[in-house]
Parts: sequence; C-alpha cells; structure tokens
Amino acid sequence: MGVGIDIGISTSVAVNLKTLSMFCAQTMWEIAEAVGCKDCEETLRKGVVERHIIDTMEIRFIAEENGSEIIKGELILEINWERANLLAEGRLAQVLSENFADGKPFVPRITNGLLSFLKRRTTEIKKEYKVKHVSSSYQYRREYREDSQKHTAAMAYLGHVSGKSIPRDTTGMTRELEGVIQALQGMLVVKYKW
Repeated sequence: MGVGIDIGISTSVAVNLKTLSMFCAQTMWEIAEAVGCKDCEETLRKGVVERHIIDTMEIRFIAEENGSEIIKGELILEINWERANLLAEGRLAQVLSENFADGKPFVPRITNGLLSFLKRRTTEIKKEYKVKHVSSSYQYRREYREDSQKHTAAMAYLGHVSGKSIPRDTTGMTRELEGVIQALQGMLVVKYKW
C-alpha cells in the first residue's frame, strides 16, 4: 500500500516537473525569438522539456571589430533546476496549466512589458554596435559537464558541436539587468548585459 502512494506522488511530481519544464522552455523560446534568435526551438524542446540537460542559454549579440567577431551584449537565461524540482511538489504546474495552456504567447501575459523592453534594447544594441548576427549557446547541467560520456551523449542528442570561443567586450558591457520570471517563481533567471 505504501509503495502505491509513493509511486503516485513521484508520478505526480514527474508530471508537474515536465509541465514546468514546458512553460520554462516556452518562456525561453519567446524571449529568444523577441531578440532575433530563431535557431533554438528544437534545442529547448529536447534539452529542457524532454530531458533536463540545459541549465543556461546564452544569446549573444556579435559584432565585428578589426576583422574579428566580438560579443557586444548578451542575454542569459538560467534555469534553477533545484527550484524546479521543489516547485514540482506543489501546485504551480497545475495553476499554470489551468490558466495558460491555450497555445497563446505566454510571456506577454506573465510579465509587464519584458518583451517590449528586450526588443527595444536589442534594437539599440544592434544599431550602436553594428551587430552582424545573434547566436545562441548552451551550458549543460553539472552532471553532464562533469561526466565526459554523458556530455558527449547530450551533445549528440541535441545535435550540438563545440563552438569557437568569441571574446566579450567587457569594457563596453557596463550595464546589466537581472530578474526572475515571477510566474515561474524563481525557476528562470534573466540577465541582460550590454
């Protein structure tokens, strides 16, 4: 009898975590799309929803100086998986599903002008620094980073390759905005540096 209850609870938590992962990935995708990063939908589906591989997505605004690429700004989206696991034990997944699982854009309904701010600021960065392109990169959760076999398998599953290192213009990136998506109760942190 106790085994049945434990299975029910863990199944419920697993379902809730999957639901929270879906809302987190949707939020990340809508933010990425708003700033011109359009190549991340499949990675977010596979690396956040299907398997919890990714803990950080970096969207980089890349310009060219003296024939070399340089990062002039970046938008960092960090998933707090410990917080997500804790939230999966509560009702947040159910509340989000009841109120927002209708296929309409999620972020405009849970934030007060975040996408407008990000779009406006990104347009300014692109003009000011003559940004040539926007790209994304990902950091995997610690368990994947510390185990080379897991890391290699995760890269293969997500279709990732090791990218070249692009220097950051840290002297120019003097401003930073950081916050959490309140509707996800601290599960997703947003950092914008320019």
